[in-house]
Amino acid sequence: MTARNRWDLPSPAASPSRAGGVYADLDVEALKPIDLLLEGSEPVLAFMSSTWWLRHNIPNAWFASPPGHPFWQVCTRLSSA
Repeated sequence: MTARNRWDLPSPAASPSRAGGVYADLDVEALKPIDLLLEGSEPVLAFMSSTWWLRHNIPNAWFASPPGHPFWQVCTRLSSA
């Protein structure tokens, strides 16, 4: 990895594990209110199709999470392996 493309990596201060919250790409449009999705204490991820087992079915264009959820620690560990 070069210094030129390091901007693409999330900073530790902005990670969902630490801060929690909602992430959405600028070209994502909510078709319904998301309030009910945010009431739980688990991360919320999107699916691209109802065929859940497809390899690239979970996009990174939208997700939400409470702060400190262990799901993100697992993701970080798997991505650095």
